[in-house]
Amino acid sequence: MMVWLLLLQNIKICLLFALLSSFFLLSSVLGWECIFISWAHKGLSFIGWRELGLQDGYWIYHLSNRLNFKVDYAKGTHLQRYVK
Repeated sequence: MMVWLLLLQNIKICLLFALLSSFFLLSSVLGWECIFISWAHKGLSFIGWRELGLQDGYWIYHLSNRLNFKVDYAKGTHLQRYVK
């Protein structure tokens, strides 16, 4: 019984990785750049996209100063990045 539970758990993990891999592969084929920012103290912080026709001044994300990195807004299709 334990073997089946472990096998089922491994299958779930493999399916999750396959789903994530296909998602990021599809996004790269379509020409989108996924911005994935996570921080140990904050948990999963932000998932955003580039080149989706974002308008000037569109607020995307402002990361904590603890990381010394922030992404403020998209100008056209280019994200403005500031590093301290």
